[in-house]
Formats: sequence, structure tokens, C-alpha cells
Amino acid sequence: MRRALAALAAAATCALLAGGVVATPATAAPLNCSTYDDRSATDRAPRPGVVVPDVYSFATYYDLVGIDDDGEPTSLYIGGLPYDQKTVAVWENATDCYGYDSSRNAWAVAPNGRIYSSGADFSGPRANNYGDASSLPLQRPIVGMSATATGEGYWLVASDGGIFTYGDARFHGSTGNLRLNKPIVGMSVTPTGNGYWLVASDGGIFAFGDAQFHGSTGNLRLNKPISGMTVTPSGNGYWMVASDGGVFTFGDAQFRGSAGSYNLAAPIAGMLTRGAGYLLLGQDGQIYSFG
Repeated sequence: MRRALAALAAAATCALLAGGVVATPATAAPLNCSTYDDRSATDRAPRPGVVVPDVYSFATYYDLVGIDDDGEPTSLYIGGLPYDQKTVAVWENATDCYGYDSSRNAWAVAPNGRIYSSGADFSGPRANNYGDASSLPLQRPIVGMSATATGEGYWLVASDGGIFTYGDARFHGSTGNLRLNKPIVGMSVTPTGNGYWLVASDGGIFAFGDAQFHGSTGNLRLNKPISGMTVTPSGNGYWMVASDGGVFTFGDAQFRGSAGSYNLAAPIAGMLTRGAGYLLLGQDGQIYSFG
């Protein structure tokens, strides 16, 4: 996995502007597609990726992996981010006016709340650094993030459910003052951007803003902890995935299958929506497609 993704990253580097940066100013002109716009609705929106821990030559690296429009894995590149820097979440911004997947810039966040961004390395809208939590006295580490629909801000979430907002992201509540049974492992935002869900490792769901509670596995005994969640396009349901590939559906989320009965070589790192179904991504880079 490491060698394959390193080769992808090396190829991507050839198309970069010189001098990738970690922090970029938030005042750049927006992408102008007034004369030509071949983007689909999907192209216009930021989308999540998955961080895949990878042990190679006795060292742990953190591969940033996206899924292109064909459902294939792509290696995401952020200038100034060492491969061995632990990151916990990654998001891509929208594409350029031509709708090229390879034009997306990206953000990643480390457990200490530091944001790494590719700025304008690629031809899509900038992934600006709107601020981060690295200078704050965090009670618990950052475990997830989500970009706003505009790509002009993001939320960070800590394992205690503390929420940190930057750019045009708005605060709708948190579990930072609650005693949780299990730590928060991720978050998903509603289609309107006016609410979000936090998910704990036991599948407990905490809804804020216009996010509606559709159920949880908080009262079930799971074989393995929840490793991620994703929301249906309507926002009226969500899927959760456990590290053993078990999938749990709520609201209008349809069950398309799971890897719970598979003999997995590595735990599931997370899941991404694809069409009417979803993809599960293993820590070894293996993709399991359902629907």
C-alpha cells in the first residue's frame, strides 16, 4: 500500500505548483467558472477521504486516500505534510471548472488540532487554512473534521465531543460537557450545514442543529468498535461501520451489504458514500464496494 500510494503521490507532485505550503491565507479569489463550467453537483462539493495507517519498514505512515468518481482510490497530496505525521481526518475541496478529480485541493488534521492544507497546489478551489486548534489546551485529541459545503470553513471534533469551528462553519452544540460512555470517533454534517452528528465508538449518536436522531447502536453489544459513519444524500439517515466491516443503517439509509463475515486482512478505517451505496476502506487500502 505504501509503495503504491507513494508512486501515486510522486506522479501528482509533478503537477504541483512549486512550494507546497502548510498554511495559506484565507483571502484568495474564488474559482471563477462563469465562462466555462463542466462540473456536476458532486464536483462542486467538498468530499471526505480516509486516513489509512500503514506500517512499512518498521515505521507507521499515514496515507491520505480519496475515492474518485469511478470508485477508485486516489492518493491525496498536501505539501509540507510528512508521510509519517499522524493525521486523523482528510477532506478534499471541490474540483476546477472542468470537473477533474485531480484538481481538488485538500485539508488534513492531526490529533493536536493542527491543520495541514494544500492551499492552491492544484487547479481547483483553494483549501485555505482558516485556523486550527494546535495552540489550544485541548482536553482530548482531535479525532475528526468536516468541511463546510462552500469549502470556506471546517469543523474539528475531539474525542470528548468538543467542537471547534473555523471559517464559515457554525457551532450548533457539543458533548464536551457530558460524561460519555465511549469516546467520539467522528462526525458528519447535514446537507444544509446547519447541524451535525457525532458518533462514538459504541455507536452512540449525538445530534445537533437540524440533524435528526434516527437511531444508534449505543444499547447493543458490538463485536468491534465503530470506526466511521456517513450520511445519506437526503440527510434523513446514516450508515455506521465497525472496524470488522459490520454495517448498521438508520433512517432512510439502505443496507447494501457488509464485510462483517469477511476474513479481513486489516481493520476497516472508514466508509464513504458512493451513489446509492457505500465503500468501506481497509487499513491495508483494500476497498469493499456495496450497492
